[in-house]
Amino acid sequence: MDVSIAVSLIRGQMGTAVEQAVNVAVETVLAEMLKVVGVKFEELKAQVDLMKKDVVVLQREKALKEKENDNLRAKLRYTELKLKYYRQGVEEELQQRASALAHVHPLTLARTQSGAASVSLTEPFPSRSAQKAADGAQRWCSQGLCLKSQNAPLQR
Repeated sequence: MDVSIAVSLIRGQMGTAVEQAVNVAVETVLAEMLKVVGVKFEELKAQVDLMKKDVVVLQREKALKEKENDNLRAKLRYTELKLKYYRQGVEEELQQRASALAHVHPLTLARTQSGAASVSLTEPFPSRSAQKAADGAQRWCSQGLCLKSQNAPLQR
């Protein structure tokens, strides 16, 4: 038998069966590839969904933190205003006490001149409220909060 005739016979008799087998094999390989790619695609899709949820959670947390920061800033502004008010009050009180000490009562001045009594700036202030103001000022200075002028920032 001639080889070409044998090939023709095999092709004629088995050609369709081999062709079908090859087609099934190709389809099986493609189906398995689609499964693998499909699984990977689903995994990626699930990861994207999870990331979207994380982004939403992070945005909520960010909004809460921004709100908290705004509240803290408002409290800080309020405290700064209170501190400025108190600082002005203490400065005014100290100025009043200093001017009161500068204008010594005439009887005290007469005693000082006669040597019966001496007045020094280290003695306590004449009144209880003046003493409290002086104690407060000393406390402020001991804490490093001395003020040089009304508009000067706090010295530390």
